[in-house]
Amino acid sequence: MGRGKDLTNNERATVHTLMKKNWNYEQNQFKHRGRSLTLKECEMYGVRLSEQSLKRYAAEMKAQEEFAKKEWKDNGRVAGHDFSPNRKGRCGRPTLLTDELKDSYRKIIERYAYSWKYLSRRKLRSELRKDGRNLSLGAIQNHLIRMKSRYKTIKAKPMLSAANKKQRAQYCMDRIDKSHGRDRLRFKLDKNSFHVDESWFYVSQTKFKVLLIEDMDVLIAPKVQHKSHISKVMFLSVVGVPQVVEYEGKVYNFDGKVGVFPCTEEYFTQRNSKKGPKGTKSVRSVNVDSEFYHNLFCDTGGVYDTIERICPWLRGTQYRIQQDGARPHTSEGEIEDLEAGCDGDGWSCIFITQPPNSPDTNLNDLGFFHSIKTMARQMKTHCESIEEMMDNVLKAFEEYPKEKITDIWACYFNNLRGIMSVDGGNDYKQAHNNSRNLIKTTGTPIDLRVDLEDYDRCFDLLNDV
Repeated sequence: MGRGKDLTNNERATVHTLMKKNWNYEQNQFKHRGRSLTLKECEMYGVRLSEQSLKRYAAEMKAQEEFAKKEWKDNGRVAGHDFSPNRKGRCGRPTLLTDELKDSYRKIIERYAYSWKYLSRRKLRSELRKDGRNLSLGAIQNHLIRMKSRYKTIKAKPMLSAANKKQRAQYCMDRIDKSHGRDRLRFKLDKNSFHVDESWFYVSQTKFKVLLIEDMDVLIAPKVQHKSHISKVMFLSVVGVPQVVEYEGKVYNFDGKVGVFPCTEEYFTQRNSKKGPKGTKSVRSVNVDSEFYHNLFCDTGGVYDTIERICPWLRGTQYRIQQDGARPHTSEGEIEDLEAGCDGDGWSCIFITQPPNSPDTNLNDLGFFHSIKTMARQMKTHCESIEEMMDNVLKAFEEYPKEKITDIWACYFNNLRGIMSVDGGNDYKQAHNNSRNLIKTTGTPIDLRVDLEDYDRCFDLLNDV
């Protein structure tokens, strides 16, 4: 049996305290059965050590106490107990993970990583054997732990043309406030803007992961007609900037949520089915074309009515709605019709189309849809009907916390900085701006700073310098 791991300084202090509890100071040794009692008490505190180790610690304690008495008697100085380990510096068997072996690991792992192939430990062992290095799976596992290995999920990103990159760079530049001079460039947090987008929500999943213990098993699986034709519903989500507004003597605590609008229609069943007898009222998903998209905004209880009810302070000001460039959104005359549908009684809006192939510039695609779907699945993973799934989505939307939307806005501005850092591309690393520290210092996780070098480079790109 090999030696165990070294105890920490706190664990050594715990052992020392428990030994003193069972120590006979007159005879300078353990009390009767004191050693076994100390081992049991150490185990109760989560410190496991052998009887031989306890004897060694007792001998160290005796030696340190005798040294402390002698130091006090001879020099009048107080010497405390040292709980640090006796092993100092580089000790033990030399590691097999040499610099040459690290280079071999790095070359193999880089080759697989940049070809987007999964590399298992068995495959890594066979690749190392080709280099003449015969290592066991256990040794490889220990080496990977020492080299802080991790797995990363790489998702496919949209392919961008040179024109797309310029449009993305222009989008970022348009959101910079240049009124305070070159040395104080900041992104503009437009509190009168909303991001809209659609996404599919499925009634059920095809795979489920559950926790089981001992001989427990689950033999009953959820049933679907066909795993390739699971019922789904498209929702339109509208999200704004969380803010506190005082308007006409009232204080409005807007949490950033406007609404999620299902793209469905009501109908009556034509025959007897699991939904009920013939003539039962039900809902079904519909294809979102320009007309249906227009009605989602302009009909009673639609997007415009919801914004007017939730954000009354926007009356008399022109607010902005950002959408993607899908054909139903941008067909000929559609944007003009949508803007005309909002005009009247002091209300007006303009529609902004985000750059093509740029889901990283829309708040819904950044994380809102993923969070809502996760919350809805946590309520129920397998719904029996579209109506049940829609109820779960609406409930998840109501319970969605305001702080998360603020965090997504922080990610949005991090993405704008990332886009500018790669000249409008999308091969940037997702930034982390220490949002917790920002909240402590500024009260918000949103960082509006602009890198001056990135700004100059994007300016040259747009002006063909």
